[in-house]
Amino acid sequence: EKDEPVDEKDIKKSIFWSKHQLFSPTQIIQISDELIHQLTHQKIHSRILNVRVDKKIEVEGYEWVSLAEFRKLAFPRLLTKYLDMS
Repeated sequence: EKDEPVDEKDIKKSIFWSKHQLFSPTQIIQISDELIHQLTHQKIHSRILNVRVDKKIEVEGYEWVSLAEFRKLAFPRLLTKYLDMS
């Protein structure tokens, strides 16, 4: 979370990736343009990362689902907007 927009170069060199060890910045294959979602009391500015991973990432409290199950899930409007554009 930032107070100002972040460009692609800064996203890739963020300490977050090495700190959480989910994936390497070199695995980021695409970063979306900025998406804006207007809520009643604030605007959310976001960018979505498309990451290629060699194996399943295990994150406590989360589980992998099939593509068929994935399509049945509900998503926040911001993410739905991105997926519709892809």
